[in-house]
Amino acid sequence: MAILEMRLLPDPILRRKTNKVAKITPQLKTLVEDMIETMRDQFGVGLAANQVGSLQKVAVVETPELEEPLVLINPEIMKTEGEREVVEG
Repeated sequence: MAILEMRLLPDPILRRKTNKVAKITPQLKTLVEDMIETMRDQFGVGLAANQVGSLQKVAVVETPELEEPLVLINPEIMKTEGEREVVEG
């Protein structure tokens, strides 16, 4: 596993559309493992693949309530409710 380089604004990859994952490959599994390690290294609770330079539609989430990190592949927002503005950082 490896700590991946984090992309920060104004890096244009953060604004690009991501691509659906068509197949679970060994490379994808390695990316997910590296994303989890990177997220933990940065003391984060979530990380999207584009934040580490990949345009695959993948994210990882970890909270104390979860026994293991949650891996999201091709996630879709099905419903939203209300508005919320949060400053991240």
